[in-house]
Amino acid sequence: QSRVIYTTWLDQQTKRKEEPMTPERVAERRSTQEEPEHRLIGQQLGRQIAAAMDQLPAGQREAVWLVDGQGHTFAETASILGIAEGTAASRVARARRALRQLLAPLALEQGVIR
Repeated sequence: QSRVIYTTWLDQQTKRKEEPMTPERVAERRSTQEEPEHRLIGQQLGRQIAAAMDQLPAGQREAVWLVDGQGHTFAETASILGIAEGTAASRVARARRALRQLLAPLALEQGVIR
């Protein structure tokens, strides 16, 4: 389930990069982002995701943020954290599993999963 959330997020990021940023799109984005309802929803989602991340053990939180949040490889993450690459991969796997459980209600609410 967290993989679904993450994949959906990645797809949205890819679409944003593929779509040219015309002046009209910039204006549309600004108006959407400025709407109080959209801003509030984004803030609520951010708080829920941050709360789920805060529940992870520090090592898992750091590893999953470096890999999924920052786009580092397991090897790069291992180097940054001073741990073995297999340990980095294991921490990320455990963190993703925990996030999947913690964020399942949010994913259901948002219609990401059924």
